[in-house]
This record gives sequence, C-alpha cells and structure tokens, in this order.
Amino acid sequence: MNPQIVHVQVRCADAVELLDQLTSHPDHHFSETAPSLGHDALADLAPRITGHRQMSDATLLHLARRLKLSLVTFDQAMASLSPWVEHVRVLSV
Repeated sequence: MNPQIVHVQVRCADAVELLDQLTSHPDHHFSETAPSLGHDALADLAPRITGHRQMSDATLLHLARRLKLSLVTFDQAMASLSPWVEHVRVLSV
C-alpha cells in the first residue's frame, strides 16, 4: 500500500484481495516455523545493515535463505541489502 514503493495509491481491500490471489498460487509456500536468528544468521548481513529499520528486511532475507525460498518484494532496497541474490525476486510495477 506504500505509494513510494508501488508508485500508485492502493486501497487496503484491494491489497488484501491481491494477497489472497498470490497466496492461492500453487507455487506459494507458507512456513509455520522460523529458524533461529543469531550471530551466525546475521554474519553475512551485518556489514550491509546501516540502521534499525533494515532489521525486519534482514530477518525476512535470512528466513528465505535458510528455508531455501525466494522472497518476493517490490522493494529494491531490500534486494540491495541481500548478499543472497538467488533468494530475492524484485517485482516492478
């Protein structure tokens, strides 16, 4: 819904509908459990993190890598943060 990221105004109801469509895709995977986030997990990311606002992105990137998944985002900055390019897919609008 962030117009700075998707470059359009999106209503919450429309975003929820899109999320429902994306999560119903046969290739979608939901993980109930998360690997631990400790020193080893952040070793590759720590040199790239410049502020506290990147910690959520770092956590998601770590989870994608550990679970051998792809993190799909509109956020180019998140992709730039990742040392694991094979686990990030940036969508463009």
